[in-house]
Amino acid sequence: KAMLEIVAEHGYAGSSTTLVVARARASRKTFYDHFENCEDCFLAAFEHALDQAAQVMRPAYEREGTWSERIRSALEALLGYLEHDNAIASLLFLEAQTAGPRLQERRAHTVELLQTVIDEGRSQDKADRVPPPLTAQTIVGGVITVIQAHLACPKPTRLMTLLNPLMGVIVYP
Repeated sequence: KAMLEIVAEHGYAGSSTTLVVARARASRKTFYDHFENCEDCFLAAFEHALDQAAQVMRPAYEREGTWSERIRSALEALLGYLEHDNAIASLLFLEAQTAGPRLQERRAHTVELLQTVIDEGRSQDKADRVPPPLTAQTIVGGVITVIQAHLACPKPTRLMTLLNPLMGVIVYP
């Protein structure tokens, strides 16, 4: 939690072991008993944030319905969650871009999982209208970029206003 708060206030580049230890009211020894370095602590915070988002999205996606209904439900759950917790939204979509190689590897794995979910919808398409293989990669990358842009905006609009436009991008191809 301390890392999440520090990153929300100072960004990943402005975070440090000293700030995290002070915020957590812990000793440096305790910090290093749990984490190798500041990047390791950030990776743990990222994993926690990712798990929280997954706990919100998974039940929404696993409900009964068509693929597009389930995607809409999961996206709506995610956008609502991100609106509710700006610190996690910032960590997942803005600050994680600037972290080290271990986190970039974890991000890439998450993106691949999301692409698999998008590809699931392709399998439901008519054989004469199957989108090209790069469709899922393009869709996931585009959705992430749009969310990032809205979060980075000095006066961001509510993320929930993106639901219908993003659904059009996801489902139309």
